[in-house]
Amino acid sequence: MNTTSTSQAPSTTPNASKALILLLGLAVGVIAANLYYAQPLIALIASSLGLDPAAAGLIVTLTQVGYGIGVLFIVPLGDLVENRKLILTLMVIAILALLGLALSSHILPYFLAALATGIGACSVQIIVPYAAHLTPEATRGRVVGSLMSGLMLGIMLSRPIASILTDLIDGAIISAHARLTSKSDLSSLYVCGVLLILDGVAFVVGRS
Repeated sequence: MNTTSTSQAPSTTPNASKALILLLGLAVGVIAANLYYAQPLIALIASSLGLDPAAAGLIVTLTQVGYGIGVLFIVPLGDLVENRKLILTLMVIAILALLGLALSSHILPYFLAALATGIGACSVQIIVPYAAHLTPEATRGRVVGSLMSGLMLGIMLSRPIASILTDLIDGAIISAHARLTSKSDLSSLYVCGVLLILDGVAFVVGRS
């Protein structure tokens, strides 16, 4: 009798649906991609900001530095702060930082926004263990593998997506606004606007 009652006892382990895991995987990929979107656009952004080509590498480097700072000093807070709140806070930081990138017309504000973008992107290092916590031990490995697949896809697809979007957006905008502003200004503004929308999607996913 005791054996029967024990086997029928409900499990206290949280159980995440397949849809939620899929959405979390999408969020991980979208957020991680923010670290790499600017790489194929370095020359374009540097021209827009009036940045010396020799220092153009800082556009990407500062984002990576921000990510490193987040991993070292913010991710460990996951042991002290409720993970869901910490994830949403970092996503808000990433969204505001991308808005700053879109609106910055000077070097210093852009660099600060790039640093903040990297800090916000460290939320991926909290989402993965958070998703693992939501799943039973029997399926935990598969769930973590799915999220890591989303992470790698976000990293690998970020550069071609950024290049394709830049070509498509510039082609549509230049034909209508050629006399109003330059191609480089439009590229940094509209591509960062697209990234802002993508992080908005990730924010909604995080609340699901």
